[in-house]
Amino acid sequence: MKYLLQGILLLSFLVITNTLNAQLLPAFRAEQDACNALQICGNQFHTPYSYQGEGFELDLPGTQCGAGESNSVWLKLNIVTSGVIVFTVTPNVSSDDYDWAVVDITGKPCDNFNETDVVRCNFNNNSPIFNGGVTGLNTSSNELSATSGITGHSFLRKLDVTAGQVYLVMVNNFGSGATGGDLGSGFTIDFSGSTAIYNNNAAPKFASASNICIQGSQVTVALNKDVLCSSIATNGSDFTLIGPTTATVTSAAGLNCNSLNQGYSDEMTVTFNQSLSSGTYYLKIKNGTDNNTLFDLCNLPMNVGDSIKFTVYPDQRVTIPVDTEGCGSVVFNGNTYTQSIVLHDTVRNAGGCDSIYYIANITVYPLNPLTVNETVGHCDSVTFRGTTYTSEATVIDTFKNHLGCDSLLHVYHIVPEHLTISVTADPPEPVIGDYVTLTVSGNVDGYGVQSWSPSELFPNQSSFSQSYIIPHSDTIIVVGTSPNGCIDTAKIFVKADTLVPVVIMPNAFSPNGDGLNDVFEPYFVNKSGYIVKDFKVFDRWGKLIYQAAATKRARWNGSYFNEDKSAPTGTYYFYIDVQFVDGTKKYFKGDVTLLR
Repeated sequence: MKYLLQGILLLSFLVITNTLNAQLLPAFRAEQDACNALQICGNQFHTPYSYQGEGFELDLPGTQCGAGESNSVWLKLNIVTSGVIVFTVTPNVSSDDYDWAVVDITGKPCDNFNETDVVRCNFNNNSPIFNGGVTGLNTSSNELSATSGITGHSFLRKLDVTAGQVYLVMVNNFGSGATGGDLGSGFTIDFSGSTAIYNNNAAPKFASASNICIQGSQVTVALNKDVLCSSIATNGSDFTLIGPTTATVTSAAGLNCNSLNQGYSDEMTVTFNQSLSSGTYYLKIKNGTDNNTLFDLCNLPMNVGDSIKFTVYPDQRVTIPVDTEGCGSVVFNGNTYTQSIVLHDTVRNAGGCDSIYYIANITVYPLNPLTVNETVGHCDSVTFRGTTYTSEATVIDTFKNHLGCDSLLHVYHIVPEHLTISVTADPPEPVIGDYVTLTVSGNVDGYGVQSWSPSELFPNQSSFSQSYIIPHSDTIIVVGTSPNGCIDTAKIFVKADTLVPVVIMPNAFSPNGDGLNDVFEPYFVNKSGYIVKDFKVFDRWGKLIYQAAATKRARWNGSYFNEDKSAPTGTYYFYIDVQFVDGTKKYFKGDVTLLR
């Protein structure tokens, strides 16, 4: 009667779940890996769950149907008696699309198979809805596979199986619509019509129990296989407790079991009516108020009297305070803290119970000292507190307050000053009568000019720049001073050449980049004392292709207006107007040959 009642409950369970939304399970469930496949032994298996991901292992990346494992759950068939295997996969919601593959792993490890071991696969598309979304194996079809994307191929050929063979059935939760997306709402796989017999005679057993800490009133137990949520008495009457504390079980709840106690689970939480004292306890299984223990997916009951041991650890908690302080910041356990804070850290023992409480009191004192800056400078070197410095340096005196933090910083900036001035002439090689500009530069900020010599040439003695018409060669002397009173002298000999008012124009040039005669320009005896007032170059048709005016540097590089486009080989015509500082004027025109 117990088994018949269980079957009635299961059928009722199937009817109810068809009207409910699926429960989305978290990823990485055990039954999502082939080696933890759910054992199938009855005619039907129903899941109200929606699976996501591929578990911890991607067991089947691909199949001959064009796709592989995705949002999957694995089922297992151990063939006991030879015969035929047929089945239907019926989604709880007809618009859902469930794909599947059957893998023959006979004689192989559960984690060592591939695409060639797939004997049937159906990735038939259920959009638009076809046959209520039902697919499977039957005795009338001769197809061995249905690839993804096709429609109307719901059934494949039956399996002829032999005793001793082992098959895995992978069911993918593709979802609904042409592209999936919305995960399905669960399914039923029905093996009615199969003549082969398959089963699993091993009853469910306790696998482990969590140890708990003092004052705990719950324990989590794991089984070696999934059991039906409907077989778990929610009032906890399937369990009894033996141990130092006389406590009774008040409730039991399976992981993933919903409010109607539907589904299956291999883990559950058992709650007691009071906290447990330390010691060793045994949780035993018995027939509950529902007149049974726990049923696996094949309706095999857990044996009465099966037990699991767990430990309640004593209260051995110790608090260890740690005080540390610093100025501005504190480094503690590799972290830097700039504000005061209290940190708490808990160390747990081997049983997972609190063992040591570390309380770190971190105190950060403000660090904002008053800074006084003072510059100590002198020419060439500085002697400070018995030490002679020839380059810049910094000496800091630090005064601390009663907390040990810096309160006053007296910063001495040692600045040995090395004043160096220089004077340059433009043009550097003038001729008598040239207009020459002299410019002074120095390496110390704020320096000044004290005097120029000969003084009769330079009435403004403190100017940084002087301009004059050079009457003859002469030595110019400039004296400079720094804000600290350091002095330096610069000299320059300005040689005034005699003007030779001669202009020479070449008759050919070759702008080929070899450094010889690459430009067409006038040549002078002196390097100064003249200005090119106008210089023009024309092509053979009289078109202006280069011009320069009012410059000492007039040169044509063989390109139109000295830009990117090169002028062709040939004869060109020029005009040049030059004026010298003595008033002499020279005018030339002629031709020049451009060679390449």
